[in-house]
This record gives sequence, structure tokens and C-alpha cells, in this order.
Amino acid sequence: MSDIGHLDFETYCELSIRKVGAYRYARHPSCEVLIARYTLPGMTYPKEWLPRTQRPPQDLMDWVAGGGKLGAHNAAFERAVWRWCLQRMHAGIPLVKDVQWVCTAVKAAACGLPRSLEKALAAIGSKVTKDTEGAKLIKVFCQPRKPTKKDPRTRICPEDDMERFQRFSEYCATDVLGEMALDDALPDIIPRQRRMVLLDMAMNDRGLPVDLPLIAKALHVVQALERDIATRVQEITGGVRATQVAKMLALFQERGLEIENMQAETVRQALKNTDMDDTTRMLLQLRVEAGKASTKKLVSMLACADPKEYIVQGGFLLYGAHTGRYSGRLIQPQNFIRGRLTKRQRDLVFELLDMGDPQLFTLLYEWPIDVISQCMRGFIVAPAGYEFAVVDYTAIEARVLAWLVGEEKMLEAYRQGVDVYKLMAVELFSLRSIEDVDDEQRRIAKNLVLGCGYQLGGVKFVDYCAKAGVIVTEEFSKRAVGMYRKSVPRIVKSWKTVETLVARAINDPDSIYEGLRCKFYMDDHWLCIELPSGRCIRYPHAKATPTERWGKPAWAISFRTEIKGMFLRETTYGGKLIENIVQGIAFDIMQEGMLSADTNGYPTHGTVHDELITLRRKGTSDIPHLEKLVCEIAKPGRWGYGIPLAAKGFVCQRYEKN
Repeated sequence: MSDIGHLDFETYCELSIRKVGAYRYARHPSCEVLIARYTLPGMTYPKEWLPRTQRPPQDLMDWVAGGGKLGAHNAAFERAVWRWCLQRMHAGIPLVKDVQWVCTAVKAAACGLPRSLEKALAAIGSKVTKDTEGAKLIKVFCQPRKPTKKDPRTRICPEDDMERFQRFSEYCATDVLGEMALDDALPDIIPRQRRMVLLDMAMNDRGLPVDLPLIAKALHVVQALERDIATRVQEITGGVRATQVAKMLALFQERGLEIENMQAETVRQALKNTDMDDTTRMLLQLRVEAGKASTKKLVSMLACADPKEYIVQGGFLLYGAHTGRYSGRLIQPQNFIRGRLTKRQRDLVFELLDMGDPQLFTLLYEWPIDVISQCMRGFIVAPAGYEFAVVDYTAIEARVLAWLVGEEKMLEAYRQGVDVYKLMAVELFSLRSIEDVDDEQRRIAKNLVLGCGYQLGGVKFVDYCAKAGVIVTEEFSKRAVGMYRKSVPRIVKSWKTVETLVARAINDPDSIYEGLRCKFYMDDHWLCIELPSGRCIRYPHAKATPTERWGKPAWAISFRTEIKGMFLRETTYGGKLIENIVQGIAFDIMQEGMLSADTNGYPTHGTVHDELITLRRKGTSDIPHLEKLVCEIAKPGRWGYGIPLAAKGFVCQRYEKN
């Protein structure tokens, strides 16, 4: 029998949780808990507690006060509501400590299942199913409503419709039963990963400090610039608005430009056409300018940030990807564009934004919204008296891949501090030494190293380069890929090796196979790839059948995963499996780095790709020390011993890319 209690809240708030996130939602004065359904060990059906009208139940309070664990699906929500809303409604109730929370959504994601409770239950074949009819009552009781002449109420309270409210309470109970079923069906995360879950809570609590007054001024400027663009487009087109996609496409066709859609990348590619007239080019450029994400980002920052403390909390989602890596929520700092401006140029933009005058931007910049969009990171700003100490792993995936397969020539280059991209460029372009490599040759070689380690072919390498802003021909691409594969035979061999190991594990579920520093085995229907850290990447309902590929025997490996909201079967192959393993190990390294930094006085406030953002008192950051801290996992006696890790750190007031 489980030793975990389970809990689910239904709440009312004037704010939209989708727009503002769980933290600001729970802190808002209008937030209140309508229903709490819970179970404790030994209970088979959830009890009901109505916090608006009832005193706290003693059994639940005793369980929490005694350190009992509480499970919830997407527990960050229940945790925030308990801490900032429920304790406001009932002063003196015990706080649920972080170590007491168990999130079944994290457990589901760690097992390769959808995070959604409904979809995760369907994926495990549970008899408990999400009450979709009851879910419709969320709109009735949990959200404000628009008043009408017949009904001027701005909300419907439980006492206004007790019959439907009781139905809503049963919906809440069904969710608790679903959490219990999911918790029982899924394995627990390993202790080391549990430490990371606790750090994740602390990191999301700390949040990212933002310059809220400047964000408000920037939004005013950008909205004015967008209105100006809209006017210019209508003047050029005779009344067609930039947002009228079908009419814009028809207009471009009339002007002799064939364009499939108005998506940003399609428009950018069309701009490379040198034959179009100046007016058509201007319309395309205005479309790109109007399509910048600046406004949405600024609106999101204003909505999510705590208006008193100027921080955005809850912006990072652990297990946002199958391999464990983080994804962003709310302002999503992972999606900020890198930008081409220097620090001095960015500082000027912020000075101009502080003046709040849109005309200054139209006078100084041809494409002002583009300039502002390149500065989005800078709205994340350290509070007075503090500074960001940022550290970024250098080419972490390429280094992990070389270590994983034992590609000694590449490993030695990393250990000696040789630029591997230039080394590859020497071979690719038949140069005498790395001193002869120019910037463009290095860029091409960099894409070759980063892209082709996962079995990328010559044709697809053209597209890979294009996405990075590098243009190569298909003929050159095929030659480059062929050269790369000859220079890294162990990497090439690993693609076939991992396919074979996976197929053997699937077809021999009673055995454990070892290779590439990992273990491969089956646990029920899951293929488990146990990484050197001891953490598993799990593939549900895995299958392996013999097939033929490029005229040679191979394995058709497949598993089920979430694709566009549906839990479907997906096929994979050696190169993709190696990519999963490398990314999983790279994330484990980052986790170790976050834990090491955090326990040594560098509290993590965020992570973007391979980068950690920490906050320190101004003038106290020791960047060489921080760089060493995040690479400690490669020391003797640790599971990552021998990985030629490197990290580069810097200090800044406004967050930026180094």
C-alpha cells in the first residue's frame, strides 16, 4: 500500500493561470480554494474539504505536520496554492515542505509519457479516466464571467448552483483517483534526480528578476511602432492589413512573387530573391518587422511578473523534453533571439526605451522593432547591489559524444584546448594549419561537427546549415559529410552499435546489455537506457523488428510518444538514439553543475540551453571558481570522469549572451 497522500485543488481567481503562471495566480488576492479533495494512506476514495466554509480537516493537517508525502499532478500548482492562497485563507495551517511533494506529472514525463493527466492515464491503460464532462465546470466556477443585462454577476459562487458544484467536486475526486493510479503504475525517480526536483522548486521560487518599469515603457514604444507599420502597409496596399494573410498572399502573387505562406522563415527566404521590385521588398520587410515576437514577450513579462517584487517565477519546466532537459514557460527565455548588437548598442537601446519616445527609434533605426527584439534578454536585470554570474558549457554535446564512443583524436584535441571546429575545417578545406581557417570555414565546420554526429546525411545537412544561416550546395554537403564520417569512425560505428544493443534488449527482456557506457534493458513495456549517472531514458511500448536499410540488415525500432497532442508510435534509428543518449548525459552534467554551484554559494535562477544563470552580491563573483564548480563531475571518482568539459563564465547586470 502507498505511503503517499494525494491532493487536488479547484480554485477561483480573477487572473488566467495560462497567462500569469501558478505563482502570480496563487498570490493574487482574488484567488481562493473552492474544493480540496485528498486521500491519505489506507483511504480508497478522496475526502472532500471546502476551505471557503469548513475548518481544515485534522487528519490532513496531522499528515502534513508529521512530514507525510503529498502527491499531486503538476504539483507546482498545488504547492503554490497551499503556500500563498490556502495559508492566507486558514492562518496557522502547517506548510507542506518541498521534500514532501511528489509530482506525478514529472514521474510521467520521466517515463516518456504525456504530462497531461488524461493522456498519461490513457497511455498506461488505466481504468480511471479523466472526467471530461466535469472539466467543463471549470469555466462555470473557476473563472470570472462577463455580466449581461439578464445576469449581472461577474462570477458564479458554489452556493449559487449547489447541484453543479457537487458534480464539480466529484470531478476533483476523479482527478485524485487518477493521480493515485498513475503514481502506483510508475517507478519513482532515482534519489539523485530527486535532489534535482528540489533544486527545481527552489530555482522557480527565486525566479528571474525583471525591469518592470522599463518593460512597460518598451511595450508602449513597440505598440506605437506596430501601429505605424500597420498604417504604412495599408497605404502601400490600398487598405489591406498586414494581418490579412490571404489578401497579402494574393497581393504578392499579383506582383509576381510566389510565396506559400506568411510565416517568418518563409518571408525571410523570399527576401533573398533579388528580382522583386522595391515596393514588394518593402512589404515583405514590413511583414517581418511586424511579426517580431517583441510585443508578446513584453506583454507576457508584464502579466507574469510580481508587481511588487519584479520577478517572474515558475518560468522553467523540468522534463520539458523526453531526455529530461528543461523547456521554458511564460516568458520562455529559451526563445530569445541571440541578436547581433554589441553591448554598447544594447545599452543605447535601453536608454532610448527609458525615454519612452517611439519617434526616436524611427529616426535612429531603419527597423526599430527588430533592434528592440534583439535586446529582450536585457529586460531580465539583476536587482540593485547584485549581479548575474552566468556560465555556459562549451560544445557540451560534441564533447560528450566523443567521450561516449571513445573518439580519441577528438578527445585529445579538446583536452589540449585545440579548436575542434578549426581542426575539422583544415581537413574539409585541405588547409595547411588551423591558422589558415577563416570565420566562414569555421562556421561550416562547426555545423558539421554539431550536426553530423547523429547520422545526418548530405541532403539534410544543407537544410541544417541553412537554419544556422550558412548556405552550402548539395554537392559540397555530400562531400563534407563523407569526409566527416571518415575522420570519426568510432562515432559512425556507434550508430549501428546502439541499434543492436537496443534491439537485443527489447527481444531479450530478461537480460541486461552493456555498451557505450550505458545499460540497455526492459522494464515491463519500457525500453530503459540507463545513462552513466544511473538515470534512465525510458521508451514506452518499445518494439524491434528486423528490416533492411540501404541494402544492409538493420532493425526497425519504435516506441510510443506524444506527437502533436496524441500518443502515437514513432520509429527511431541509431543516430537518433545516440542523440538522445548524448543529450541525456549533457543534461545530467548540467544538473550536477547546478547542484554544485548552488551548494557553493551560486544560487541558480534559471537555465537556458547549456547555460546557468546565477545571482550574487555585486563584486563577489569568482568566475574561474564557478567554471570549475560546474565541471566537477569530470573529476576522478565521479561518473563523468574523463569528459573533457569546459565552461565559459561572465558577469553582467542585464542578462545577455556572452
